[in-house]
Amino acid sequence: MGYKQRVVFLHREIMEIKLGRKLKEDEVVHHIDNNKQNNDVGNLIVMNKREHLSLHNAGVPKPKPIGWKPKNTLSVKKVNMIKKLLLDGLNNSEIARKIKVSDYTVGRYKKKFEEFKK
Repeated sequence: MGYKQRVVFLHREIMEIKLGRKLKEDEVVHHIDNNKQNNDVGNLIVMNKREHLSLHNAGVPKPKPIGWKPKNTLSVKKVNMIKKLLLDGLNNSEIARKIKVSDYTVGRYKKKFEEFKK
């Protein structure tokens, strides 16, 4: 008859000792610096599986549906028009009324143009 071996991960053992209890079924031990070899107690944190998954997926962009276009983008024609009207000396409100966008949008693009000059 064979023996059933139980695999115990060192980082889980360390956290159980620190907590003074067994980890719950839905608890995960996360390596803060993402180095799985660094099992220092200060590098370990307990979280539930959902929190852990969302932490690791935080920097991963979600796929966009086919044909998706951000709502806050302007056509090249409108961007060039903003640039021209700014050079002509019009203020944000005048430009916004002229090309039917918000003052805020004109200000955003104005800021981008100014950053380009630097």
